[in-house]
Amino acid sequence: MLTEDGLLCLGGRLQKSDFNFHEKDSLILPTKSRLSQLLIMREHHQRLHHAGVSETLTQIRENYWILCGRQTVKSCLNKCLICKKFKVRPGNQIMAPLPANRIQKRYPFENVGIDFASPIYTRNTDKAYIALFTCAVTRAIHLEVVSSLSTEHFL
Repeated sequence: MLTEDGLLCLGGRLQKSDFNFHEKDSLILPTKSRLSQLLIMREHHQRLHHAGVSETLTQIRENYWILCGRQTVKSCLNKCLICKKFKVRPGNQIMAPLPANRIQKRYPFENVGIDFASPIYTRNTDKAYIALFTCAVTRAIHLEVVSSLSTEHFL
């Protein structure tokens, strides 16, 4: 069906209804036209705030009928940089194999890591340190208070 302006419209059963022109007769737009792409991007960006393909297509079909509409909307939305940022999937972490001393059967604290924590102040305002012992097999910890960082106090 052609309008008085020579535009191709989608005819329907609502010709004698009280609806306005766009609700009764949707304009038919070609698939790869610049106008179709601009309408899709305007609906997608401004009105729908980067909604998906179905929502964008539904809003466009209220006023226009784009041939191969779903495919056209998908191709336009795949070019949207903001949507690409939100759809990015994180890369998979490649895990290194565990060291042999962590996976072999051993007694607790047979293989340990040792570190000193920062100074803490006791009630009489003396400095003390925390010696931290971690078990490499069971991941258990043991804490001891040490009065100095010297080798004698550590042993």
